[in-house]
Amino acid sequence: MLEKQGPDDAYLDHLSKEERIAYNMALYGIPDPNAEDAEAHKNANPDACHNLASRKIPGIYAIAGMLADERRALDDAITSDARIEAALHEWSRCMEAKGFQYESPDAIIIAIQNLEYALGNNDPDKVRQQIIDKFNATMTAGKSCDQEVGLSTTTKQVTYEHERRFVEEHYDLLEKSRDQP
Repeated sequence: MLEKQGPDDAYLDHLSKEERIAYNMALYGIPDPNAEDAEAHKNANPDACHNLASRKIPGIYAIAGMLADERRALDDAITSDARIEAALHEWSRCMEAKGFQYESPDAIIIAIQNLEYALGNNDPDKVRQQIIDKFNATMTAGKSCDQEVGLSTTTKQVTYEHERRFVEEHYDLLEKSRDQP
């Protein structure tokens, strides 16, 4: 629902009911842009000024949608970057040396969630403590391995490089979206 706002308010306040309807029809394609009736908005004249302008100047969501495939490709490029894959492999080997079998830090969270599910409600206090102990031991090892092999640092650097290229390649479209409502 549109609310009256801005410089048109003074102008609209001096229009008769018929003039206001004609004004709204020209601008929005419906007699009352504040109508709560969804059907009225659905049937708005697509050639009204506001509707034509909306199609000519895409909003932020339209622009984001234009880059959806490129964003997925960016995410894929980051996760499949050889430097990240190598760092993950080294991190996993480090975890194995510490007695844990995980391929990635994300796998820790999944394993803890699975443990919580598997233990169920047998003895809530005991289960909670087992989960806490397992989580703490695993996270301590994970952080130690991260520091040893530089997984976080590598991930941040690789992500920065790929995102910088993405911004350079799509700068004009991204800049255009910056000023969109």
